Amino acid sequence: MASLNGSVAPVCPISRPQVLPGQPGIMQPYIPRAVDLPTAIAAANQINRIAQGTLSPGLPPNNLSPGLGAGIGTHGGAHGVKKKIDRWQEKKRITNIIRFYATDESGIEDKEQWVEVERIVFIKWHDKVQRIDLIFEWPYDSGVEGGKLMKSWSSGQ
Repeated sequence: MASLNGSVAPVCPISRPQVLPGQPGIMQPYIPRAVDLPTAIAAANQINRIAQGTLSPGLPPNNLSPGLGAGIGTHGGAHGVKKKIDRWQEKKRITNIIRFYATDESGIEDKEQWVEVERIVFIKWHDKVQRIDLIFEWPYDSGVEGGKLMKSWSSGQ
């Protein structure tokens, strides 16, 4: 049996080092050929829609990434918008990487088929405004529930 293991689970067709596939191109507006009165009206309406879309002020500003709005003569909301203060800051994180092996019908582990799961076992956030900490700890025992502990690492203070 061919090994499907890698840096990601075998159900994912794209691994991290691969480049994502290209996206479809931009659909250009279509102006129908005018051969009689109804098609001339349809063509005129389509030209009007294209002109309105091109000359309109554009979409409202995006509050998640200000300054990236588009439209002729607009600033996309970049001017006069105050950036919100980041209240919460991550101070510490401890994670475990656990490997789970596939089992056959008789319960025997197949060492060629596995998936790795990164589990957060401890994380601490700090609120800058109220000056309090929020802590999450994995509420269960430190066992790996049928998996094999591959790596444990800590970041922060």
